[in-house]
Amino acid sequence: MNSLRTNWSKRASAMVLATALFAGGVIPALPGTAAASAADESVTFKKQVGGIFDGMPLFDGIPAHLDAFVDAYYEYIGLEGAALYATGIRDNYTFVMDDNPIKGKTVPGGLSAADNVYGVSTDFPALVGLGQSWNKELVTEVGQVMGSEKISQLNVKQGTANIHNGSNTSRSIAFTALSDVRINPLNGRFPEGYSEDPYLTATMVDEMAAGLSGTNQTASEDGFWIRAVVGTKHFSMYNAEWYRQSSSTSAGARAIYEYQTPPAYKGLESGSVSGIMTSFGRTNGVPNIISPYLILGNSLSRFGMYSSPDFNGENHLFNTNFGNGYDTQYTVDRKHALALMVLAHSESVRASGTDKTDVVTLAGAVKEGVYGITLKDVQEAGRPLVNQLVRMGIFNEVDANGIPINYPFANQAKDVSTNLTSFSTPAHQEVAKQAARETVVLLKNTDGALPLAKDKKAAVIGTYADMRMRAQYAASTPNLPDVGKTPLYEILNTIGASNVQFATGNEVVALKSKANGKYVTAGADAGTQLTADYTPVNNEFTNAQLFEVYDWGQQAHSLASKLNNRWLTAPTTNGAAVGNTATAALLLTGSDWSTLTSVSNNSTVPPKLRVESNSDASYSIVANGLGFQTGIYNGRFLTTAADGKVATAASTIGNIGNFNTRTDEVKFEKTVVKQAGADAAALAETQDYALVFVGGHPSNSAGEGNDRADLYLGENDYKLVKQVAAAFAAKNKKTIVVLAASSPVIMGEIQNDPNVSAIVTQPYSGEYDAQGLADVLYGDYAPTGRLTATWYADMSGLPAIDRYSIPEGNSTTLSQLDPRYTVDMNNADPAQAKLTYMYTDSPVTYPFGYGLSYAEFTYKDFSAPSSASSESTFDVSVEITNEGSVATSEIVQLYAKKNGSAYGNEIADKKLVGYEKVDLTAGEHKIVTLTVDPQDFALWDVNKGDYVVENGSYTLSVGHSSEDIRQSKDITIAGGDISALHASSGFNVFDHAFASEGVVYREASKARTVESLRADKVAGEYYTVMSKQQGSWVALPKADFTGAKSIVARVASNGNGGTITLRADSLSNAPFATIEVPVTAKTTYTMPTAANQTVNELGYVEVEAALSNVPSGQHKVFVVFDAPDLRIDSLKAESAVAITAPTADALLPSGIVGSAYDQQLVLSASGGTEPYAWNVTGLPEGLSFDPATSRITGTPAAGAETNSPYAVTITVTDKNGETSSVTNSLIVRVESGNTQATLAGETEAQTGGAFSLTYGLNKVKTSVLAQDIEISYDPNAVEFVGAESLVEGISVVGTSTDAQGKVRILLASEGTDHAITADGNVVKLNWLAKPSNAAAVATFRVERATLADISKEMTADAGDPHQVQLVFIDKQALTNLIAEAQAFHDAAVEGTKIGQYQAGSKAALQAAIDAAAVVAGGKPTQQQVQEAVFALNQALQTFKSLVITKLPGDVNGDTRVSVGDLAQLAANYGMTSQDAGWSAVAHMDLNNDGVIDLLDLVMMAQKILEA
Repeated sequence: MNSLRTNWSKRASAMVLATALFAGGVIPALPGTAAASAADESVTFKKQVGGIFDGMPLFDGIPAHLDAFVDAYYEYIGLEGAALYATGIRDNYTFVMDDNPIKGKTVPGGLSAADNVYGVSTDFPALVGLGQSWNKELVTEVGQVMGSEKISQLNVKQGTANIHNGSNTSRSIAFTALSDVRINPLNGRFPEGYSEDPYLTATMVDEMAAGLSGTNQTASEDGFWIRAVVGTKHFSMYNAEWYRQSSSTSAGARAIYEYQTPPAYKGLESGSVSGIMTSFGRTNGVPNIISPYLILGNSLSRFGMYSSPDFNGENHLFNTNFGNGYDTQYTVDRKHALALMVLAHSESVRASGTDKTDVVTLAGAVKEGVYGITLKDVQEAGRPLVNQLVRMGIFNEVDANGIPINYPFANQAKDVSTNLTSFSTPAHQEVAKQAARETVVLLKNTDGALPLAKDKKAAVIGTYADMRMRAQYAASTPNLPDVGKTPLYEILNTIGASNVQFATGNEVVALKSKANGKYVTAGADAGTQLTADYTPVNNEFTNAQLFEVYDWGQQAHSLASKLNNRWLTAPTTNGAAVGNTATAALLLTGSDWSTLTSVSNNSTVPPKLRVESNSDASYSIVANGLGFQTGIYNGRFLTTAADGKVATAASTIGNIGNFNTRTDEVKFEKTVVKQAGADAAALAETQDYALVFVGGHPSNSAGEGNDRADLYLGENDYKLVKQVAAAFAAKNKKTIVVLAASSPVIMGEIQNDPNVSAIVTQPYSGEYDAQGLADVLYGDYAPTGRLTATWYADMSGLPAIDRYSIPEGNSTTLSQLDPRYTVDMNNADPAQAKLTYMYTDSPVTYPFGYGLSYAEFTYKDFSAPSSASSESTFDVSVEITNEGSVATSEIVQLYAKKNGSAYGNEIADKKLVGYEKVDLTAGEHKIVTLTVDPQDFALWDVNKGDYVVENGSYTLSVGHSSEDIRQSKDITIAGGDISALHASSGFNVFDHAFASEGVVYREASKARTVESLRADKVAGEYYTVMSKQQGSWVALPKADFTGAKSIVARVASNGNGGTITLRADSLSNAPFATIEVPVTAKTTYTMPTAANQTVNELGYVEVEAALSNVPSGQHKVFVVFDAPDLRIDSLKAESAVAITAPTADALLPSGIVGSAYDQQLVLSASGGTEPYAWNVTGLPEGLSFDPATSRITGTPAAGAETNSPYAVTITVTDKNGETSSVTNSLIVRVESGNTQATLAGETEAQTGGAFSLTYGLNKVKTSVLAQDIEISYDPNAVEFVGAESLVEGISVVGTSTDAQGKVRILLASEGTDHAITADGNVVKLNWLAKPSNAAAVATFRVERATLADISKEMTADAGDPHQVQLVFIDKQALTNLIAEAQAFHDAAVEGTKIGQYQAGSKAALQAAIDAAAVVAGGKPTQQQVQEAVFALNQALQTFKSLVITKLPGDVNGDTRVSVGDLAQLAANYGMTSQDAGWSAVAHMDLNNDGVIDLLDLVMMAQKILEA
């Protein structure tokens, strides 16, 4: 994760330069060509002659000319064309504006699009399943298949490419590779995300997108050309389905920058991901369609990040979805919405229809200056989209057939290729099969219960065994063998019908109406209306009274009549008859098992009824009562009329009061005729084991538009498992549970059941889902999946719902919500919500990364460098061994934790930073090397507004899951520090808060949002903090309120008002500020840049509060709210005025009596209120201070030396009369003519380092033969090391440091001919600054200097004291790295064998070590130290990469070159880089020409002969 930077767009400076060079603002074009911008004026482009795009500039196919071409193209298309791409309007566009010089010309339109979430033609697993594979290579292959199938559906010929509507569509975008991370497991679209972890998600997104787009292919020219446009979704925040179109998701700054946005970064930075779909709703009150994080995405993207709104999402800006409680809509109309989106670099594609009027509308908004947008703004907003069109070859020159020249993927397109691919391509089917296998996760396996023997008899129990529920975004399931089958079908196919017995295991009940005391009866044949008219004799029932209960969970049930096997209806109208008349193909395997057939490849879910329990043990049944959020109130109770007829109520439930008021007419008593799992005892007699299928089908109260209400399976699923497992255990037989679920569920009861021997789980896994499961169950594939989310043990850890869970501006109250919903789905901050493996402290059944195997793995010899630079990658390695008897894979997971973060405990407990899926045969061991990028350790520095990898110690842990850590190592990273927050500068509280509790966030103001977007601000003071309760708080790191006397807070409250306090270091500490927050009213104003927009929003006021006992220095400061509904925008400390220069106790240059003195003072101050006035007092007589020039001038008067040294007071006074002073020292002496003893030398030294001064004599008047010198110093800061003579024939004959803080030195001449007779330095004084991590000032003085010649002693005058600034430079990381590199160097051996290093590599490493040692041994700056760490670490990693890991030509990995390797090449002869699966054989392409052919066979033969 790199610091914010811009990768792609033409910079504003270039645009300004172009304007300056060409006064008209237009660069002249050459005839028949289009000129580039001024910066690239030597580049010209051909123009299309004739055809649909006549006159259009054509791209020359040179990637380096991208910016130049887009500039030239923009000059051609003008404002209307820029508006075309800023709006993203699809399909070829003909210009219509009268003032457009090229009116009537046609150009390509915006990007056409298709949802290809789980596949294009081949149906692949849900993304959560691909995530559970943890297999980057597999995900790349899935992407390659999708890309091959995608371009097989695209046209490339000029004028027919990139068409969204009509009969010959060519939809360039594949929306897939979702970057959504799932903090809350109740999220209804959980299956559409890879993981709850941002790093794992980011790598999966990039790998899949690279395969699909083709950027990982050589033909792509380093990722420039793409065969399809990959769009991830939903950027930048899509936490849940909760009020998704009007939501106002709540997330703090670190949650946004560390968790929610990074999953898209890797793909955007590499260029594999070209753009995004924005999410519905808002983040902290600001609509996601104009989110500032779109600006962030653009700045990170290699080729710019185009954006497309979710379906008609732009309409929400001007309909009533985005009210704030004062305004009912965010902006005025569509024109204003388009202008706003331009500011956010967001396109506004109409999701349906062919209306293209947005282009003219936006052009008009530019002319009108709506929100101040300009042509440049519109061009920059659309540039990412144009960039992708260029990469797709849309603008390339074409041949005579209209095929783009130099577009490397043209020969794969449907209008060019004769070898198109689809689901029927055999290689694609193999990838789909493997993907299905790798989604399966083994959760429990006691006593080797799995794999199962194929010759044993299975009891297959549970409805889910014969169901198949295609996911919402699944590709169409093809009609192929073993495709689209149920688990039951594949079990029958695997072990034979004679070995299988199947039962649904469902509960069977009879229902008695409390209204008349009679049991409900169903009709025969096609069914009739139910009637409560039966009284049993001896408690016996006929099939007419019996109903099989299908318990789906979430209180949803389907009831099948045992009389005619039809389903009870769930009418949606008042007073409608309820009967056993519905049909649905739920169970899919044909009843004749001798010839296996399937009714369908997708189960139809029968009508669902909601069952509510009552306090009297009866039940009420609701039709149409399972809708999301408030849907229960649209439902109708089933009632029993006076004549016994069962029908829906005469009206909807309507409200919570009616819901809770249930008369006997809407109550039924349940008689259980057959318990769930009652078949088990009989099955246990004949079958060898039980396979119990339970689950949560994806469309039950979940999916797009719905979140789940809880994590539980249906109650009967738990009963079924318990009953079956007990029955089979009684016969010493095993029970295996298969969980069909694409989202986490509560499994503790089943996991902890001693009668359950094994558990596997599988999400929706594509067209081969059932076969993949059967392969795992019966040992044809050993499970390798691992969970990518935390599976909680219960609901206790999920944040509770409150009134703030309802979006701002929505009038719904908590009492109007379905009481099923008890969890806050609005909180997208994992740290505040305490969710995900990184932050949870809740009980967990299965941790992130968990999954068992048919083998055990051991880890040893975990190796990591002791130090590294944050700016370069490093390698870690660990040896793993497959201790089992089957070939399988282990997923090595690497986690990092910062030790001693400036954020304290408010950082992730651990964070995934690397992983690798490693294949191991039985007994095999491998050394696994992971390359780690410290940028993936980065935190968001809330005070700097950028990412930082904190300097210092980290713990790296490697293991089998986030909780199963096998070994750990500490490493020191040379990085940066969290910046300080100077309260006197004023700051937005949201932007600078690093931790929080019990808060939500609101938009500060629409006007500020507009202005911050205009300035391209990412962290732009967009939000304010709002309390939910008494005791809510946010925390500010390293906040410095030193010298503050008061504070000004910008606050508001739409509640009852209250107070906000500031507390240093601990919530329990006494406040140093108390801010009174009044109730504030609505404010109304006209938007400054949109005159016809009147804004209504909550008003804020500035409140000043006095401070007391203000902490000095940097502290964690808590902003604590004492009541709900208090809001804070900003804080600014009004500090007491303080002098920042000069420093206290500094020495001013000495003055000499009778000599002119002129000293310029460097004066600066902070705090208080400017302007400042300066004064200097305590000067010797004869000197004065001039405030106008800041100079001390004059001539020290006679006698001034008698009071020397002078304490000179320098005082600043602010506008309000507040003052601050420092005292400096000024020595005045008489020019006596005596010999003078002086000190000189270095003025700065590093703590812990050596430095030197010189002692000398001036005005020597005699032959000095001996000296007795005493020099004082600060013994707490420095240590005297020794003295060296600088004059030949002068010796240091004695030194003493007996007196604290003083050194006495005796000097003597070696004969009279070496007497000192001239001025000069005599002795070098060596010192050592004591180690310290704080700066200091050391002062040295000559306290006494007694000189002697051959006849007498004399005392020399003492010269000026000497000061040395001691600065702290941290070299620890560098010295550690030098030691590590030297040890690695010394142990390495050069040679040609495996494990040895290439010749000459050691010398290069030693040179780097020596260079680093020079820096470490010198006096570098901190920057030079960091640069040295970076350079040496790079050299070390380069050296490590030169280790010989395999012999050239050893393609099968057996550490020798033989005919076996030749056979491998022969088996893959003819494979090319365009083929699916190329990544697995690319190493066999010995000459790297993209094909395995005869040349490779010859080269291999030569290597065999040479071996």
